[in-house]
Amino acid sequence: MIRKLAIAFVAILTLLVGLGWWAARKAGEEGGLFGAKMRAPAEVSGRAEDLRVSRDGGNLIEDFLKFLQPFAGRGAIPGEALLRFASEEEYRRFLASLGDYGLELLGSSDGTRTLRVRVLDYRDLHRATEDGAEAFPNYWVNLPPYVDRESPGVQSGAIGFGAQALRWLGIEGEGAELGRGVTIAIVDSGIEAHDAFGDRTVRVISLVSEDLASPHGHGTAVASLAAGSSGQLSGVAPAANLISVRVTDGDGFSDSFTLSEGIRAAADAGAQIINISLASQGDSRVVREAVAYAQSLGAVIVAAAGNEGREVMSYPAAYDDVVSVGAIDARGEHLLFSNADTGLDLTAPGLEVYAAWLGDGAIEFSGTSASAPYVAGAIAAVMSEFPGMSSSQAVALLIDTSNEAGAIGPDSYYGIGILDVGRALNSSQSGIYDAAVASHYYLPDPSNPQLTWLQVVVENRGTEPFTGASLQIESLDGQQNHVLPTLRPGEVVYRSLLVNGYRATLDGSVTYGSSISLPGGLQDSAPSDNNRRSDFVPAEK
Repeated sequence: MIRKLAIAFVAILTLLVGLGWWAARKAGEEGGLFGAKMRAPAEVSGRAEDLRVSRDGGNLIEDFLKFLQPFAGRGAIPGEALLRFASEEEYRRFLASLGDYGLELLGSSDGTRTLRVRVLDYRDLHRATEDGAEAFPNYWVNLPPYVDRESPGVQSGAIGFGAQALRWLGIEGEGAELGRGVTIAIVDSGIEAHDAFGDRTVRVISLVSEDLASPHGHGTAVASLAAGSSGQLSGVAPAANLISVRVTDGDGFSDSFTLSEGIRAAADAGAQIINISLASQGDSRVVREAVAYAQSLGAVIVAAAGNEGREVMSYPAAYDDVVSVGAIDARGEHLLFSNADTGLDLTAPGLEVYAAWLGDGAIEFSGTSASAPYVAGAIAAVMSEFPGMSSSQAVALLIDTSNEAGAIGPDSYYGIGILDVGRALNSSQSGIYDAAVASHYYLPDPSNPQLTWLQVVVENRGTEPFTGASLQIESLDGQQNHVLPTLRPGEVVYRSLLVNGYRATLDGSVTYGSSISLPGGLQDSAPSDNNRRSDFVPAEK
């Protein structure tokens, strides 16, 4: 009976592992750029016939199943594991006897005493842990799911950026010197030679074997948004130094071990900013450690939130100490494919932006993969304009000068705010007056869910305080006029209006408009953000 139970337990576990691989493969097939396919890993096996005897009073079957559980988790690569050793002596001794354990070496990191191994039978892996190794999963890492106008995560009415993203960010015509002296590493599919990078020499680090290194345009597109320097393919920091760290194969797939090595290599090469427009569903210990290592050398990690339209970000964006970036369209609206999360930091252009592609080509590039390098380039631009500013200080400035959006304060869809590079670069300049209608935010009445309130949010985006600005809110019920109190730079205030749900029920929606004007003849430096219109549609519609 015990033998039958043991076999049944392991059969179920093997089935779960197989299902995990199948789900990962399906995610790769559906989410890889242009439908790229994931290669199948080695077959996973494990028998419990020799686990039916208790040892030291313990239940070996239960112990073995508990040991296997992490390797069947979301995003884990079946048939692979990472092994860590406490000392150099143990690490070298195990390497010398690896064949005795039935494990195949796929990669090694001498600096962290970590091995990447293929596992054909998890009993062999379990035996390795009994001999002093610590085992944990290796996770799939890949390009975020491909997004275009036809994707379900792009809502009706969304507006792409085309070649206008830099103007939208407030830096068109700022000159070719932004980013000078700052180094950005693009940890991705590699940066291919392209006219967008002018005559700069791009340092190349590749962690992918030659037989898997067929060209892929994703890394080139990402790099052009951060630091392109050619006409419509100019990036935010066109003078920045670039390091290409290739961690994916030609189909855009990688793993957490290789990603962690790429982050460390970028930091060791002197990168001050490391952009990762890649995504993983697994919380990898080695990636977390690599992020901490890069930060210890003064680098900032910027990562894409992911394109699955979920309420949680992908890794490494989900780590607290990584600058996570979501996507908005040219209206400044959250794009539905962009993963939302309470830990989201910033949002940036992410729909149909012009980017470089293979063969000196160009594409309309969409996704949080595009949003992240705008932030990476912005950090470099700020560092170059404020000599002596560290990368972390530049991040703080960009967050402080981001534009309020959605609900007041940090929220899951816009993070702390929307990237505004021009506002950050001009933050030390006096005499700038800019009153903005930052958002229309609809929220249910906490005491009566049948009622909805509109919050019209106003922000001072200038560098000077102002008092007595006039706010007008218009609806089918008429116009409300409000005189606002003193707003210091960066401060926000809101005025509320009860939404006419009855009209919305009859007509399908109710339109609200708002506008703000500065007092006493003050000249608004950005009148384009003084007005906003929005439609309220009842939930049942």
